[in-house]
Parts: sequence; structure tokens; C-alpha cells
Amino acid sequence: MINYYLNNDLSMSEVASTHNLLCSQVSIWFKLFKEGGLEALKPKKKGRPSKVSKTSKKNARKMLKKESNEMEALRQELRQVKMERDILKKSLTLFGPLKPKIKR
Repeated sequence: MINYYLNNDLSMSEVASTHNLLCSQVSIWFKLFKEGGLEALKPKKKGRPSKVSKTSKKNARKMLKKESNEMEALRQELRQVKMERDILKKSLTLFGPLKPKIKR
């Protein structure tokens, strides 16, 4: 639209009416083009920007995976320690506590 406006000797209202647009829209686009060039006319992302970057998300996933591996190792160790404790308890009930020898 801006190129058409600049290359033809037409007013903004004539350019807008030939393309079925409002004159104010063509005016806004021309103002943006004068101030920022073609970059100003490119569409911009809408919405609030993400607080967490993609690299932070990847790092968070790695940390979560690492922590879950550590948790599984700790659970395994806890199972082992509980088994050892249970074996010691059973041996105490079967054989009784060790009694020190009394010296006379």
C-alpha cells in the first residue's frame, strides 16, 4: 500500500478507497513506514512475553531428571537399609542379645 501510494500521484483517501480501506489506516501505515522503515510494518508478537526462557526450561527439565534419579537412588538405599535392620531384629529375637562374660 505504501509503495502504491508513493509511486502514484494519488491522495491517501484515493488509495484507501481503491483498496477498500479506511484513510486513517493508510495514514498510520505511512507514518510507521516514515519512522521505522519496513521493519516497523512487520507484525509483532502479541501477549505478555514469557518470564522463563527456553534455555531455562531445558535446564529445569535436566535438573528435574537429575533429581528424580537421585530420589530413586535414595529410595533404593532406604529399602536396603530397612532390609538390613529387619534382619538384625530377627536375629536378635532368635539368638538373643550378646551377653558380656562376667569375670570372677
